[in-house]
Amino acid sequence: GSLGAAVLNAASAPELHAMGLRGAGQIVGLGDTGVDVQSCSFSDVVAVPYDEVSAAHRKIAAYITVHGDRQDGPDGHGTHIAGSMVSGAVFGSVPSGIAPEARIVVVDVEDAVRPRVYNVPETSIGNSYFDLFRHAGARAVCSPWSYPSHASLEYDVDQYVWENPDFLPVFPSGNSLASTSQALHAPCGAKNVLCVGASYNARQAYLLEPSFVHAVLRIGTGTDGDEIAALPAFFGATTPRELLECQSVAETCLDGLPSGVACPECAFDAAGLGVVSEAAVQRADPADGCRPLSGFTRGAVCLVDRGVCPFTDKALNCVKAGAVGVVVVNYIGTDPKLMVSTDGSISEIAHIPAVLVGHEAAQSLRDGQVVSFPLISRGVAATQRAPYSSFNAKPGSRLKPEVVFPGDSIESTASGVLCGRKSMSGTSQSCGFGAGTVALVREYLVKFADPGFARLAQPLASTLRALIVSAASPPSGVATMSPEVGFGLPALAQALASSSEAAASPMIVLQSQVSATRPQRYCFSISRSSSLAAGALPPRLVLAWTDPPDRSGRLVHDLDLSAECDAEAWRRRLANDAEAAAPDTVNTVEKLLLAAGTGACVVTVAMKNSPTPSASQTFSLVAAGPFTVQADCEAFEASSSVCAGEDASEHGPFCGQAPAEVAAKGDGVELRVSPLQWSGVYGLDLCGGGKYKVAIAGAAASRLELSASLASSAALWSSPAGARPATWREGEVEFSIADVDGHVVLDFEVPAQIAPEQDAAAARLYMSAFYRGREGVATVSVAFLEAPSQCMPKPSSSLRGTSAESSGLAPGVVALLVILAVVSFATLVALFLFCQFRAQRQARVAPSDAGVEDLRCTAKASPASPARSAPRAIFLS
Repeated sequence: GSLGAAVLNAASAPELHAMGLRGAGQIVGLGDTGVDVQSCSFSDVVAVPYDEVSAAHRKIAAYITVHGDRQDGPDGHGTHIAGSMVSGAVFGSVPSGIAPEARIVVVDVEDAVRPRVYNVPETSIGNSYFDLFRHAGARAVCSPWSYPSHASLEYDVDQYVWENPDFLPVFPSGNSLASTSQALHAPCGAKNVLCVGASYNARQAYLLEPSFVHAVLRIGTGTDGDEIAALPAFFGATTPRELLECQSVAETCLDGLPSGVACPECAFDAAGLGVVSEAAVQRADPADGCRPLSGFTRGAVCLVDRGVCPFTDKALNCVKAGAVGVVVVNYIGTDPKLMVSTDGSISEIAHIPAVLVGHEAAQSLRDGQVVSFPLISRGVAATQRAPYSSFNAKPGSRLKPEVVFPGDSIESTASGVLCGRKSMSGTSQSCGFGAGTVALVREYLVKFADPGFARLAQPLASTLRALIVSAASPPSGVATMSPEVGFGLPALAQALASSSEAAASPMIVLQSQVSATRPQRYCFSISRSSSLAAGALPPRLVLAWTDPPDRSGRLVHDLDLSAECDAEAWRRRLANDAEAAAPDTVNTVEKLLLAAGTGACVVTVAMKNSPTPSASQTFSLVAAGPFTVQADCEAFEASSSVCAGEDASEHGPFCGQAPAEVAAKGDGVELRVSPLQWSGVYGLDLCGGGKYKVAIAGAAASRLELSASLASSAALWSSPAGARPATWREGEVEFSIADVDGHVVLDFEVPAQIAPEQDAAAARLYMSAFYRGREGVATVSVAFLEAPSQCMPKPSSSLRGTSAESSGLAPGVVALLVILAVVSFATLVALFLFCQFRAQRQARVAPSDAGVEDLRCTAKASPASPARSAPRAIFLS
């Protein structure tokens, strides 16, 4: 129970559960050795939905076999990981799963006939594996298996996520022992997955149940001295509580050193830690300690060489000479050896700690030097990589893993026992915590996040990755990221504010698109008077995207995140390495830390190196911290670097951001609006003085902040930030806005002297819209509802001010076309009147012919149009 609570504390689970985040309504997936469905973590009175999807079972949404056997393997691997993901069973004081109210889709890929062999359909990973989860409702899937290398599988995984952008695979970085390379395993290197490594458990776990794996001897006083790996003896003060069980597994644990695989079966009493505290070292005489010592100082630590006699004989001779502890120096170039008792329990040495240290490390130990032992290394902490966790160490390579989760000595559900628990270690365990965490993040975004800042109806996989990375903290002394742990251990309890807290500390989350020709720029502000509380996460920006697949694994769409802030004199800072001279070119996640009190910042998301210049890329952006959004960016006027060398007169607050292209559609104009961006409509010709009404319709219309002008596009951007004003004035024209039947209606009256009828092209309506939506690019329609009676119908091309002169037609040709149109119209009217007259005459003179149709009158004449009509240059019904 204590370890379960400790590891969940390391993953912030109790705090998250207290916020209401428990995974309710979320479905996660696990592709592993199977699950023991009879365990109290998963059992239900409802039948298990084997090879089908069910909403009735309390825990299992579907149990599908892919060369599996509907049961867990001999190691209970799948049951253990499933428990850490979704188990609601309470052991000790907390649930054992990080998302205890989530449900799970199990895909069983192991058969008992071939235990420990994963039958993953790697050649059809999409149709035969991922689809099974997605069709059952899972949007985050832990696959705790890996290959040393598999480029084609990584391509296929990237392809699947590209085609299903709300689906997030979670893979472990892979386990590496001391004798093997620690290179990253596949498919964790895929661009579009969440790759997780293993960190240590919470430090508290190792202090409560210390074992020989993480023990050290510290040289000097205080806590900052050098540490030497020290292997505690299986006798004396470090005797394992379960000695027989420990001896059966200890050699296996030892074989993994120095990779550091946990061995909780060999835990000794916590009272044995630090028994020797800052005592002086003295070399034994004789050096091997196999005979009674001479000249030894009582109260010192006895330093002896390995060999000749049993370890317990050395310890007994040292204790009889007055030693408070024993340090045995191993042979040169020899692997560590477990120090066990050959004589059973020896009462004289029961209270004395004895440790084995390497020969090379022992050369730093000199007579009189102060040491303390046995201790748990200060490097053992939840933010530090477990030594067996693989990572991408190649310089300049993609940062994988992106984050770490606890994977060492994890207590979770045991297979084959009704309500049993067991401890396991590895990056597979981290994968389970990763997928469970994704479930909580997804629940937060759709249910708990502030609706004005971060709530989303359909979070993308890139958004989930971005938010998790935004919450990650690297080890102390690392600025943003490191190859071994990526961006670090997510501290979600600090990062995710509850709904009531979001107003004070918002997290802005948006999903949008960018192209190579149009960067997206945002103006975020952090109060200059704000400060960072002790232990709080700094303001941070994270960009993530799902990149198209590439056979070589390279980026297809290279996006870059940067920021320029007034507190730093508008110096451009780049994500992932703020001091770098060039942007990141390999990762699909980029993170930038800002300082408290930064003030106004211009944040840019740009795309380069796209194979198709017109291509757009969907991305996710998280601004975590006390940010506010400025529609009328104050930074624009102050920042010369943002718009250096560019003409901003037509571009709104940010240079290069021209009014959006408009396309005629029927009688209306469609305007694409992007989250937290300005979009412009221009060239809407007026037809003289009078009253006008323009309607903006569509689901996004209610989230637009509008500005309008008749003078020039330079005045487009003068609307104040905040809610849309009811009225405002531009020169001699007063504009007003109202919501009418789901439309946003812009109402204004144009004086005749501004827009004389004889020179309609002299007046155009310029409009701009700032879109407060955050969930993708939206479309609204813009149309005239009313205009002065003198207005003639205009074709949609009039939106660009098209006239006879601009069309290229000579004036004579235009006149001839007009004459032909008038003659044709008169002919049709005459034919219509003639047919009416003939029909009346036939009705009077020849009633017997009433059923005979006059072929000359089968064509229907069009009714005459009035010379002037209500304006319908653009129209919405």
